[in-house]
Amino acid sequence: MKKIILVPIVILFAWISISLLQTPVLYGQTEDQTWTASYTVANSIKNQWEGDLK
Repeated sequence: MKKIILVPIVILFAWISISLLQTPVLYGQTEDQTWTASYTVANSIKNQWEGDLK
């Protein structure tokens, strides 16, 4: 019985840990889709936003 409860808790903990460590990727586009952009967000040591705009 303990194993049945423990396995979902471990999976949930692993999923939350992995999702918190991933950097977000923001996507944008115009309504007529003439341009699209993706921005990968990263934090610098100085607490300033950094990223790559593609």
